[in-house]
Amino acid sequence: MATGRRFNLVRELGSGAFGTVYLAEMESQGGFKKEVAIKLLNPELSSFSEASQRLRDEARLLGRLRNRHIVAVDDLVRLDGRWAVVMEHIAGYDLEVLAEALPQLGERVPPLAAVQIARAITVALDAAYNGTSSDGKPLLVVHRDIKPSNVRLSPDGEVKVLDFGIARADFAGREAKTGRVRYGSVGYMSPERLLGEPEVAAGDVFAAGCVLYELLVGSPLGRVELAPDAHAKQVEDAVTSIQQVLVDAETSETTGARAVLGELGDLLRSSLAYEPEHRPSAKAVADGLRSVERALAGEDVQAWAQRVIPKVNEVMDDHTRPARGVLDEETGETGARASGEPQNPTLVFDDLLPGTDEVEVAAPPPGFEPAPDPAPVAASAPAIPDKTPMYIGAAVALLAVLGVGGWFATRELPVEPVPDSVVQPAPEPVVEPAIEPEPVAVEPVVEADPVVEAEPVVADGPARPRPVPEPIVTEPEPEPAPAGPRLRAVKFAVAGAAAVKASCGDVSGAGTSSALLRDLPAGACAVVATVDGTELKTTVSVDAPRGIECSVAGDQLTCR
Repeated sequence: MATGRRFNLVRELGSGAFGTVYLAEMESQGGFKKEVAIKLLNPELSSFSEASQRLRDEARLLGRLRNRHIVAVDDLVRLDGRWAVVMEHIAGYDLEVLAEALPQLGERVPPLAAVQIARAITVALDAAYNGTSSDGKPLLVVHRDIKPSNVRLSPDGEVKVLDFGIARADFAGREAKTGRVRYGSVGYMSPERLLGEPEVAAGDVFAAGCVLYELLVGSPLGRVELAPDAHAKQVEDAVTSIQQVLVDAETSETTGARAVLGELGDLLRSSLAYEPEHRPSAKAVADGLRSVERALAGEDVQAWAQRVIPKVNEVMDDHTRPARGVLDEETGETGARASGEPQNPTLVFDDLLPGTDEVEVAAPPPGFEPAPDPAPVAASAPAIPDKTPMYIGAAVALLAVLGVGGWFATRELPVEPVPDSVVQPAPEPVVEPAIEPEPVAVEPVVEADPVVEAEPVVADGPARPRPVPEPIVTEPEPEPAPAGPRLRAVKFAVAGAAAVKASCGDVSGAGTSSALLRDLPAGACAVVATVDGTELKTTVSVDAPRGIECSVAGDQLTCR
């Protein structure tokens, strides 16, 4: 087996359902050595699995992204018969671990450092979306999972965005294809993502705003409100909270905080806007944060990281462990072709990965029927070509191999004479005589007699009045009732349900633990949930786009 570089394992940095990350020393020919991180696929996962496709896609994508705030990938290799991504090793901690450690240290993220970290995130997002590939076209990468655990801070104050494994991108060689499943962490998802709408770059800007809030305040914003009015209040409360933090931070060491109250509040407000088209681009947010950064004074991210991260080492448990062994890079025929992988892998659709949330797709409205398949058209059987010459040719080739082909080739095969084809003249078209339509008898309209007062009739007996016809009264057609308001989307979730169905007016939907309905009328909605084999029903009134949580108590289904 041909081998290339060698990877001497040092420590196991972390592991998950699909792979393990190691710290290793890469050794190439000529004695070149470099410390790297290796994300190695677990051995039980085949090269055709979804996880394997996403691992290779992440490496190819990160190979196209060049920015100092995005983790750099060196190569995509096969080690020990498994795919692995070789990337730069970033010492330090992710922001989630720091948030856990800071209260134990009596520390907070300084406002200037928080703004600088948030700016680095938006610079990375802008590079991922607007950066160009070798052909000059924009990459249009949407990360889809910006959150504290995917942002790492080094002891020198470097900020790196990690984990593009579920990023949405379209580039040559991509294997995995996103489908109906929504990925990401609920606490950092924008309203349109929670409502199942198309994912755009504005969703990453929203998540970056959530991270900025958490860095300044010290606690997460939480799941976003889906009702527009409730969402607006949630955002205004967030702006008030960060402005209070800036006022409290105004000391002799931290100056300029009060001066940026309005500017920073406006940036957060616009980043967390309900509609994606109302949010600024990642570049616009980065430029705004740069302006705020210039007005602030105090401990910057580099000085803060150098002071605090060594203390974090003292209070946080080391979840890594020593690793021993050597992995050799497979080269040549031991690569993709030897593993049996297709050179042009088939695109597949996402399956739900652990730790992610699924958003159901609304079912078609009631009464919807697909167009019927066209009726089969009877066709005459195609003529079967005469294969005799083909068989004779094969026989000649076989006899030639056996040494008698020369004799047989000198023999002339009888050929049936082909009679001249006779062309029949096209028949004259037959013109059918025009048929006059038969006259239709029309009943004459008999008008009703006018109302006449009864006159006495001279005869034996009492006088009788003439009958008076009943007048014909035409009732005016009632005007249609005005259509009520329609809602963007509503999600009905039932904890522990095996199936959920919901119907609101002319729209219905179904799913496993939840049902998502889009473009539905406001008003009463019927919800049916199957829990432990029992079908439970209830109704609930909806008047705004939002998530509705339903619970089961006994045999009663309640939604609120």
